[in-house]
Amino acid sequence: MIPWRIDRFGLPLQGSDGLVAPEGIALDIDLNLLTVFDAIITEQSLTRAAKRLGCTPSAVSHALSRLRKITGDPLFERTARGVRPTPRALEMEKEVRSGLSTIQAALGRRDGFDPVRETRTFLIDIPAGFDWFVAPLLAERLRAAPGITVRIANARAANLLSQLRYRETWLALDYTPVHADGYKAETLMNDELVVVSRPNHPMLANGANDDVLRSVGQVGIGWSTLTSPVNHPVDERVQEAGLPRQVSLWVPTLASMIAVVERTDLVAYIASRPARRFAETHTIAIHPLPNPLKRLPMIMVWHESLDEDAGHRWLRGIIREVCSVI
Repeated sequence: MIPWRIDRFGLPLQGSDGLVAPEGIALDIDLNLLTVFDAIITEQSLTRAAKRLGCTPSAVSHALSRLRKITGDPLFERTARGVRPTPRALEMEKEVRSGLSTIQAALGRRDGFDPVRETRTFLIDIPAGFDWFVAPLLAERLRAAPGITVRIANARAANLLSQLRYRETWLALDYTPVHADGYKAETLMNDELVVVSRPNHPMLANGANDDVLRSVGQVGIGWSTLTSPVNHPVDERVQEAGLPRQVSLWVPTLASMIAVVERTDLVAYIASRPARRFAETHTIAIHPLPNPLKRLPMIMVWHESLDEDAGHRWLRGIIREVCSVI
């Protein structure tokens, strides 16, 4: 146990040994409180933080009470899913993690992550329909990590960056590039668009030319229950190319879109790699476009506070591997 204290008023404090630490730090309070803080803000749950630290929830709660007295802030607020950091906790997060990393490096060790032994829950946000590809491949890899639980959501929240910041999700896959301070992003795929139809479609005997695409009935993806669906990035690319769409049916997911295409004369625009995966399980034909549209990326996004977290690095590696084989 390393005694250490941060003065909430930023004044130099004198420790029991007579030493005065700079910038309001005295060597007479438990540094493990910061380890508890790091575990809580990472897990977003006192119970999961206790499991991660190998102690009881009551011990974590007691440590949090001490931290609240030191900082003069509640630090975490209860939610239906666990706890959510206050603005003060978010201000502390980066510095606390940086300080702990510096100390760990000075002591010659870094905490690792053993997926075979760890017990941990990860929250991921994936666009509706794309989870059809990710979930089975992810399940295969989780067989070697019996204590790991992954929860996949596709709510398409209005502010995904806020979700990531407040740990309502840990990692997100998205079609839109992210250029915001405090966030990390990595492009996993950058796919060309194609048209899919049922085999022997009467209007596509000679392929998907511009005249056909202007007149053939289509099925599209809408992410909203409102009268006007929220545009899918595919629709934005079609509109940019000046191709009018005759959409007679909007559906919420890629899987339902392909089911409609397979059984009707409606056709759909889709990224080529998902199209090839669907062709393995559905009777569909894939048609290249005569004039290529702007490619559709799949981007992995996370908050920078989790960049050096060993478990999060493992999770990113798994998602990266899964997307490479779709």
